[in-house]
Amino acid sequence: MSEIWLRKFDRSSVTMCFKVKVFDNIDLKFSSPVSPMPLPEESGEENILVKMEGNSHVVNLTWLIKNEDVNAGISNSGVTGELAGYAGNSQTIFEQVKWFSRADGGFIGRHFEDEFDIVILNNTTGMSVNNMSSPTGSGSDEFIENLDMTNVVLKMKGYIRSISMRTSSGEPATFRANIEFIEGDSVGGYQSKMPNMVRNFKVVTPASNTDTTMTLSYTSPSRVGSSAILAYDIAHKVTSAGGEYTIQNPSPATATSITVSGLSSGTEYNFKVAGRNTQGRGEWSRVITKSTT
Repeated sequence: MSEIWLRKFDRSSVTMCFKVKVFDNIDLKFSSPVSPMPLPEESGEENILVKMEGNSHVVNLTWLIKNEDVNAGISNSGVTGELAGYAGNSQTIFEQVKWFSRADGGFIGRHFEDEFDIVILNNTTGMSVNNMSSPTGSGSDEFIENLDMTNVVLKMKGYIRSISMRTSSGEPATFRANIEFIEGDSVGGYQSKMPNMVRNFKVVTPASNTDTTMTLSYTSPSRVGSSAILAYDIAHKVTSAGGEYTIQNPSPATATSITVSGLSSGTEYNFKVAGRNTQGRGEWSRVITKSTT
């Protein structure tokens, strides 16, 4: 059976997943460049300004919310603290609306740390949403970042800019839901509680470097946000390859240099780094492109 899944991430862990079973339409718009957009934080009490990098796709998805026999929205029971998802039912219309809109753990983005994707699957046989807290066993690997692409028709990662739901006197037993989804990576913020971009990001060449490692250094941001830096996230991927970045952390997590290991000899990589505090991941640095020897 074909389905559309809407998924919310905290870094690499899926925190929430909603199955769209009856959709009205999907509009896909390509645009260049993308203007800055507001991303709600703290349930709309404050706002930060998010800037998206480069060309982008804007997707408008409309679907029907109706009473279901099983939960339409699933929250990851393994997530705790502020990012803990709603653990109640999401079967009736209003339970589904509540699942989306809760201030403490709802689906709408609140921080730079929140990321989303849209996955269109042509066959969901054997794929269950009940094992999100332990995505290692058979049938549950669809919840980690590297989704099994066997039955995936389309996968886009980015941010959900808005969610709207409405009903009418002609259809009192249903709601029409709509999301505006922007594909792309966040590269900047204004009035953010998260750290600014790190300074002096560079590749260094100590004697310990090999053809499968790369040593990077940086200094702390000029503004760390509303709390101290907890860790630096260092991302890398092969320049010529698609897909997502691999994230590593230095040891200790707040160190301002790291030797990235496990690289391939004679291969060109993209590197970037961002600081993270209690509010989430801050602004990514510029990308450095460098080849191993």
